[in-house]
Amino acid sequence: MKFKSIVGAVALALASAAQADVVFQFDNVSSGSIGVPPLGSVTLHQFSTNQVDVTVALDPFGSTRFVDTGGPHDAFAYNLSGLGTNFSILNLMPVWMTAIAPANDTPYGVYTNGVQCAACGPGASNSDPFGLGPITFSVFDPDGISFNNFVQNTAGFYFAADVIGPNGGTGSIAADTGVFPPPPPPPPPPRTVPEPDSLALVGFALMGVAGFAARRKLLPK
Repeated sequence: MKFKSIVGAVALALASAAQADVVFQFDNVSSGSIGVPPLGSVTLHQFSTNQVDVTVALDPFGSTRFVDTGGPHDAFAYNLSGLGTNFSILNLMPVWMTAIAPANDTPYGVYTNGVQCAACGPGASNSDPFGLGPITFSVFDPDGISFNNFVQNTAGFYFAADVIGPNGGTGSIAADTGVFPPPPPPPPPPRTVPEPDSLALVGFALMGVAGFAARRKLLPK
């Protein structure tokens, strides 16, 4: 029984480790003066059944930065659905970022939640170094949370951000498609190990064949 418990614990740990992250690319830009997409990504990591970790990274690093241009625009916006009233936002970094609800990133619509950076504006005036990011935080719900709780808004976008891009322009970028990594291949089927009784029968059969062959050699021709 103890051995079975250990095997079960190991299997559960391996299953948790195999949980793949989901990555969304910022493939939409509101103006060509911002830059050429993709200009960053949002990565969701299932830390536990009650917590999803979020990382918002801009690309190329240093040439794309979070800003606060007004308009209304927020540094980062995302849409949650299906959670209870007890969910919370934890471990928001950098420390000058503030969790808000709701959020808006014109022209990519309104979102249930977001992150604002009062030190990142107005416009591009104070975006460096405050707007470099990445932005990281966790969404925790004691009743459970998964990737499925991050949904598209009415405009069809999962995430949006207010940035100044590598071309020098400011505006919004958005992500409308997630990249789900393929699941790991199934493990190979277990090898069948003959039972001791079967091995004994095979051994006796081989001995019989060997004895018969030796007897034939002794018989006169």
